[in-house]
Amino acid sequence: MWAWYQEGDGHKRPDLRSGGYLERGRRGVRIEFEIDPQQVLLSDFTLWHHVLNYWYVARSEADDLAFERLVEAQGWGNPPPHPFPDPAIHGRVVRSWDRIFDIDFEDEYVTGPLDRKAIQATFWELRLDDVRDVTHFRAR
Repeated sequence: MWAWYQEGDGHKRPDLRSGGYLERGRRGVRIEFEIDPQQVLLSDFTLWHHVLNYWYVARSEADDLAFERLVEAQGWGNPPPHPFPDPAIHGRVVRSWDRIFDIDFEDEYVTGPLDRKAIQATFWELRLDDVRDVTHFRAR
């Protein structure tokens, strides 16, 4: 299952006054719950898009620029092929994705501070005993 642990504005609960959750006018339900942290995998929602798009997750601006130069030196074009033909470069990209799970990872060029990150949570099961509150709403 997927849930917000924290939205990008630092709030723990989605603001139902904002749009984008459902089609305008559609009814929805926000479920607030608490489960054992050992049962949850947290990841940086913004950096997750790097994985989806086969992008390198840099450690810093300098690291990002060095990686771009490495790719350009191969003459693969822009955008480069997916996966990279060179197994070492492909492996470097894939290993960089581990940074999405380091919630404390912070670099102003790459991702923001913990209290401002959009953090998603995935888990296998939500039990009724874990539910703390249910809020019905109509999407705006």
